[in-house]
Amino acid sequence: MTTYAHTYPQTMTTDTSGVMDRLSTWATRHLQEQRLKRTISNERRQLATLSAEMLKDIGVDRARAITEAKRDNIPSGRM
Repeated sequence: MTTYAHTYPQTMTTDTSGVMDRLSTWATRHLQEQRLKRTISNERRQLATLSAEMLKDIGVDRARAITEAKRDNIPSGRM
């Protein structure tokens, strides 16, 4: 079995600029945002399927529930 010695300079093997940390932070935020979007989408879909009585209990009419269910953004209060 042959063993090769790695003679790479230290700068090639160490992330001194923080690129990997920034990438990791971005990826974590992105995944959290995607989970939040799915959660909100599910909530909106459930809102659209509520009965007229349930919508009345929460003070939302059918048209508003359907309009809300079609939205795909994240409300600023949920970020």
